[in-house]
Amino acid sequence: MARLYPQVTVEEWVRRYPGLRVKSLRCKGCKAVLINNRPYRNEHSAGLECPPCSCGGHPGFFTGVLLLKHLQQSARELFRG
Repeated sequence: MARLYPQVTVEEWVRRYPGLRVKSLRCKGCKAVLINNRPYRNEHSAGLECPPCSCGGHPGFFTGVLLLKHLQQSARELFRG
C-alpha cells in the first residue's frame, strides 16, 4: 500500500526522485485541470499521485519511478534461472 507524504513539497520530492515529472490533464467531465501533486511511496516505487476528480469524470492518475532496490532484486530473480 502506498504511503502519502503531504509534509513534503513536490519540488523536494522531485529532487529526491529525479525521474519524476509533474503532469496535468483536463477532466473529461467538468474540464477541471488535474495535477499529480501528492508525493507517495510504496515498497517498489515512489511517485506523484493525482486524486480522482470530484465530479467523477476522471479516476485520477499516477506517475512514478521504480526504486533501485526493487530493480536490483528483479534483476537477480531474472538472471537466476
